[in-house]
Amino acid sequence: MKKILIFLFSLQIAVVYSQDGNLDLTKSYSQGYGVIGLNASGMMESYDATGKRIPSNNQIVSGNKMLSNDFVFGVVKLKDQENKVSLLVNFSLYNNLLLFKKDSLMLTFANPVEEFSMLVKEDGINKAMTFKSGYPKIGTNTESSFYQVVTDGPKIQLLKYIYKTVQDKFSYNGPVQREYAYRENFYLYDAVKKTITEIKPSVKSISKSNPELTASIERYAILNKVKNEEDLKGWVVSLNENNTNKK
Repeated sequence: MKKILIFLFSLQIAVVYSQDGNLDLTKSYSQGYGVIGLNASGMMESYDATGKRIPSNNQIVSGNKMLSNDFVFGVVKLKDQENKVSLLVNFSLYNNLLLFKKDSLMLTFANPVEEFSMLVKEDGINKAMTFKSGYPKIGTNTESSFYQVVTDGPKIQLLKYIYKTVQDKFSYNGPVQREYAYRENFYLYDAVKKTITEIKPSVKSISKSNPELTASIERYAILNKVKNEEDLKGWVVSLNENNTNKK
């Protein structure tokens, strides 16, 4: 029998806390609505409550839909809980879903996750990344959507929504293949007004979506380019510093 790594999807999973505030993963359980597993090729397979496979017409998709190649230690804070817990986690960029690992099982959280942090290796260097939910709905994103917090601050936060889509890859005289493609969108969150707007790294985009910040971004652009994430980070940092100095 093929070894299947099972994680619980659209199920009721009890995430139980012990008296010391840590997750007691030994008490996680399913109510038998069915499970979804990964087969040996990494494709998703669906099963009913009896364990019978549900046929699927999905094609093989190349690449990795997860944020990290492996499960890594992360820190998770559940909504309405004071304590944070440390455990092995990974984040699906395809469906904006946080998973945690228990032995060979990949599990989802029954209770809403408010925030999590994890170390992701980029070019051989571990990079700490923090994600939060609870932001206002915008476009197809809901309050449950996770955003990477690029720059935090008392007034303005720079957020990045990173995700992966499935796209067709064409080759000359070859079959059409499907692969995961990385995407990212930037947002400004006003922590005072509790509003969120989508932006691009340009003076024009910021001025159009946030007219009240036009003077600030134009002043910043006199000495700095506004063309990428690093430029946006520098500007947002200056916004929050100016706001703090005025107090």
